[in-house]
Amino acid sequence: MDKKNKYPLMYIFLGGMLLLAVIAFINASNMQDFGVSVMYFNDPFDSWMDFFNPINHAGLADPYIDTDRIYPPICYCFYWLISRFVPRGLYTSSHIRRMKYLTGGAIAFTMYMVVTTYLFVNIMEKFIRLSAKEERLEVSRKREEQEKFIQKILIIFIMFSSPFIYQYERANIIFIALMLLITYLLLKDSDNKIAREISLICLALSACIKIYPAVFGLLLLKEKRWKESIRVVIYGLIFFFVPFAFMGGFDKISKFLEALLLSPDNSDPHEYGYGNKLNFTNTIMAVHTFFVNRGKISYADAQNKAHYMSLALTFGSAIMAYFSKEKWKTYALLTGIMVGFPAFSFMYCSVFICIPLVTFIMQKREKIRKMDIVYIITFLMIFGIHIYKTPKLFYMKDVKWPLYVTDLIQALGVFFLTLFVFADVLAVTVSEIRKKKDSDKLKKS
Repeated sequence: MDKKNKYPLMYIFLGGMLLLAVIAFINASNMQDFGVSVMYFNDPFDSWMDFFNPINHAGLADPYIDTDRIYPPICYCFYWLISRFVPRGLYTSSHIRRMKYLTGGAIAFTMYMVVTTYLFVNIMEKFIRLSAKEERLEVSRKREEQEKFIQKILIIFIMFSSPFIYQYERANIIFIALMLLITYLLLKDSDNKIAREISLICLALSACIKIYPAVFGLLLLKEKRWKESIRVVIYGLIFFFVPFAFMGGFDKISKFLEALLLSPDNSDPHEYGYGNKLNFTNTIMAVHTFFVNRGKISYADAQNKAHYMSLALTFGSAIMAYFSKEKWKTYALLTGIMVGFPAFSFMYCSVFICIPLVTFIMQKREKIRKMDIVYIITFLMIFGIHIYKTPKLFYMKDVKWPLYVTDLIQALGVFFLTLFVFADVLAVTVSEIRKKKDSDKLKKS
């Protein structure tokens, strides 16, 4: 009975993660800086500043004083609350980086990391069990206990994956947005009306924190849950605009929108390089620059073509997500859009891809398919720790974020995962349409 309930995809993924971790450790041990610089923000003095910078911005409840502050107001409300635990002299100081070394800032940061990590582990554990429950038949108690243990190991591997390590290094609020999005997926099909309403609130909050999780509202449209779709939009509008009243007033809306529209300018490859970012355009341009132009930044026409290719893949993925019959593929396409479309998509944004990862590897399989291996490889490209010596061709002078091997592998993983799932769903959809047409012709004849 139990043999038919194994999850081979999960074991293959865990084995691949372990192998990559061992290779990375060996490579890092032979590198002068122990390989740390190929995984992080390329600024050894900027660790955790995605946590401390917003505290500084929100401490006086008037964050939108320039166009560099692009967090929605609900985020600054959250950081304003945290700033109440930090002495005023720390968050009003021009030496913001000192905050993390002094007692008030260190305690606030520690509490934040402990609470968010605890919540994530519990939420992820429930999400893994839900994904497994949808795929499994009856198993023995012994087998069930073994599965729970392996699932805990899976959570550890996910938390020690490349995107999550990067996220911890930044201490970005994306971690909270991820937890809210997973909670939405956990509760949206609940039999309890209150739980379903909470799921809508979680989706709205996640979207108001990072904006792009709003694409998961497509699931409600796909299932023709019109009333819930309207309510989640209403929640979103409330959570997005009302916090302006506490963060400088409603007249700051135009300032925020201006900052948001200017944010793509921070992706200019001539100034910032191709490192750290995962969006489709950046990935296509990186490949073109380093493998076609031999290290010289490509001209504007190539940038425009890459942008059009990115738009095509993004809109195509949205359409295929609507037609997809498999849940994990729908999640893969939606998270692919979330990570691949925004111009300023850092490597930690791929933490969202843990959603389709879990849904995929918790599928029951009696036989491994060829495409299963392809998808596992793309997931390993995204989540595996890749530390290798970077070829000289990758280095660019006078750019903020040089491209490292780990950046390119992870970016290609996101691109290929989205592309392969898109092509897979498209092929199935076209095949079903043809079959239906042939069936209709037979009936008429």
